[in-house]
Amino acid sequence: MKQNRTAALLYENDNGHLDHLAPYCSVHDIPLFLTSPYLFKAAKEQYEQLTIHLLAPNSVCRAILENYDMLISTLPKQLLDPLFLLDEMLLQKKLKTYWLPHGLSDKKNMHALTQEEHLLVYGEQMKAMLPEHVQSKCTFTGNFRWKYYHLHKNFYDALLKKWYPEIFSQQNILYAPSWEMPNLIDWIEALVSKKSAAVHLYIKLHPNTYLSPEGAIITEKFKQSDKIFFIKDFFPIYPIIDKMSALFTDISSVGYDFLTFNRPIFFTTKNDDPLHKHGIEVDQDDPYRKI
Repeated sequence: MKQNRTAALLYENDNGHLDHLAPYCSVHDIPLFLTSPYLFKAAKEQYEQLTIHLLAPNSVCRAILENYDMLISTLPKQLLDPLFLLDEMLLQKKLKTYWLPHGLSDKKNMHALTQEEHLLVYGEQMKAMLPEHVQSKCTFTGNFRWKYYHLHKNFYDALLKKWYPEIFSQQNILYAPSWEMPNLIDWIEALVSKKSAAVHLYIKLHPNTYLSPEGAIITEKFKQSDKIFFIKDFFPIYPIIDKMSALFTDISSVGYDFLTFNRPIFFTTKNDDPLHKHGIEVDQDDPYRKI
C-alpha cells in the first residue's frame, strides 16, 4: 500500500468510528478526511501525529478521487460506493477500498460486508465472523489502538487531567452498554444507587443512545449524581479503560478492548457468546455483589 496515495474518510457524524480511523491513520501516516466540524475539532485535540482535513460533504469525494488511489473507511462498500458514484463517473476513475472495523463484538452484524474488496481485520476471530466469500480478502492489523495508546500515553495522561481530573485519584468503574441494551435506565439506576461512596462510576453510552430520547432522559436524570461521570465528547477509549478497575457491559465492543487489561468484566445480560466466557454475569438487584 503506497502511503502517499492512500487516504481515509470519516463521513458526517459517525462518532463511534473516530477512535478507530484516527489511531490507524496516525500509526500508518495516512491523512484522514472528515466532513463534520465537530469531529474535526475533536480529532485535532484528542489524537497526536494525525493529519486531518475538513471538507464539505459535497466536495470531499471529488478531492479524494483527484489525489488518492486507495481509500480506508469504516463504512461497508454498499454505503460507500454511492457517495463516490457521480465523481467516479465524471473523473473516469475508481478507488480501491479497504474496510476498517469500528470495534469487535459478538453482535453478529457482519452480514452487510458482502461486496468488500479488501478488509482490515484484527485477527482470526473477526475474520471468522465475516461472510465466507470475503474471508480471503482480509489483512490482519492486530490491536493497533493499543499500540497507538502506548506510543502516546504521556499525551493522554495530560489530556485526561483536563477532561476528567478525578480519574487519577479514586477507584473507578466503567459502565459501557451497547445500543441494544434492554432496561438501560433501570441498570444505570441500580449501578448509581448501589455503588460504594468511594467509587467513581463512569458511564459511556453508545453514540446512538445519546441521540435518542432515552439518552436525553438518562443524562438529565443522573447528571447531578455524586461521583457519576458521562463520557460523551471524549473519544479515545484506551486512556479511559486504563484507569478503570472493572467494567460493566452487555455486548459492547468495549468488552473486547477491556480484555487487554486483564481486569474484571461483569455482564448485565445473559449470553453464551465468546466474550461472556471471560467475565461474570450479575443481577440488577445487587450488581456489585460479585466484585
